Amino acid sequence: MKKTNELNYKDLKMFCNPNQFSFDTTEELDPIDTGIGQDRGIRALEFGLNVDVKGYNLYIEGPSGVGKTMYTKNYLDTISKKKKVPQDWCYIYNFDNPNEPIAVSLPAGGGKEFQDLMDHFINDVKVDIKSTFNNEEFEKERNYLNKTVSLIRKKISNLGQELFDDDSKVLEFKKFIWDSHTEMDPNEMRTMMAESDLQVSIMQGKGNYLQRLFRIQDKPYFGSIRFKDEDGEENIYIGITHALVWQFYS
Repeated sequence: MKKTNELNYKDLKMFCNPNQFSFDTTEELDPIDTGIGQDRGIRALEFGLNVDVKGYNLYIEGPSGVGKTMYTKNYLDTISKKKKVPQDWCYIYNFDNPNEPIAVSLPAGGGKEFQDLMDHFINDVKVDIKSTFNNEEFEKERNYLNKTVSLIRKKISNLGQELFDDDSKVLEFKKFIWDSHTEMDPNEMRTMMAESDLQVSIMQGKGNYLQRLFRIQDKPYFGSIRFKDEDGEENIYIGITHALVWQFYS
């Protein structure tokens, strides 16, 4: 008895007879602008696209190749001709919060114009930066800044060593007071404790000054004023550094 579930090897492959077609290439055919076998999905799509209410969205899902993207684009092209031209939306990089770009609404066509302006601006900035970093004035500014930062670092190193030495002296002095307090009279004890407190206060002042130097090291100055007189030009630098520079050069 023949098994009904057996297939001939010829049945495993589908053959297409080209003689059944009345055209040579598909370029001779009119494009299909409707879905194929998706009547229910098409009705739902058309209904959803005609719901003109803020907050409603469409999600289209289906196997690849059934025409969902093609039909959606074709239908949108058809109904968009009857609608008001929408505004352009540009998403700009947010330096404060890169995960939340800034949305900017522009009149229709303004997005492309804005993009072109930004491209020209970036090219101009590149040229300006290159010319600025290659001129003599920039080299003078950079040399001054490097010299100032070098002096600040030297001051930080020296002050850090001073604080280390002062800390050792204060600890030693406090130990001496503790070891000798039974042999001291009250007046001498108060005098030595006052001296110890004074040394601690001086150390705190140096520590605050050291913290300020660290901040200055990161931002030595934030601008300059250029004065011109008969003797030539002079730059006056503005920032938290200018009040301390004279100490470094003295």
